[in-house]
Amino acid sequence: MILKENEFRSKIGNGKKTDALFENLVYVQTCIRSKSGIGEPITVTFYAPMNLQNIEDEIRYDYNSLGEDVELLKASEELFCLKQCYKMAYYMSKLHKIELIKFRAEFFKDENETIWFSYASQIVARPIKGNVEENSKRKQNTFINKEH
Repeated sequence: MILKENEFRSKIGNGKKTDALFENLVYVQTCIRSKSGIGEPITVTFYAPMNLQNIEDEIRYDYNSLGEDVELLKASEELFCLKQCYKMAYYMSKLHKIELIKFRAEFFKDENETIWFSYASQIVARPIKGNVEENSKRKQNTFINKEH
């Protein structure tokens, strides 16, 4: 289903999570408004802050240590975008138990000077170590339950 912005906003504003729209919603794609194409591209490559002495250690994505967003925007749009990559990696680790090791992120700056995340590629990731063992136990229990 394709909706125009005002149609989507009216459905979201009035919608409940039990509505059919939300049950089947896979993703939402937006378009960036810009007079010249899709906006000014900003590309950054994210590398996880790994402990190189022991690469198996859990990765800490301390995005707050990079500074305040407003100050980063004044100093460098690339640094601001890099902080957004740290935030994405942090949330992936907490919500999906996946550590992002490296990825290339593409952002665009629109005519209103707003920076939008657009796309990620060349993604290298690993499951969080303890999560692998937990998933293995869960699969084993599922197999045992199916057999009995």
